[in-house]
Amino acid sequence: MKIGKTILEIITNDQDAEMIGLLSYNAAINLANEISDKDSVDLLTKILRMKESHVDLAEIQQAQIEQMGLETYSAKQDDSALS
Repeated sequence: MKIGKTILEIITNDQDAEMIGLLSYNAAINLANEISDKDSVDLLTKILRMKESHVDLAEIQQAQIEQMGLETYSAKQDDSALS
């Protein structure tokens, strides 16, 4: 597990871990399809969709940091925590 020293490193490391998870869930879905386990396919597909949304969120956060700079991004995160 990689933690990261900066906000960008933390987000990137999280995204990398999620990408590895996507590969694992896709492999599990393929296996469940091979053995005709529809219930597992359905469950794993739902989990896969959630993991994909985590990857999307990391990409959005990285783009926000790039566009507005780390200081502004961090300040906006602090503001949203207060609301």
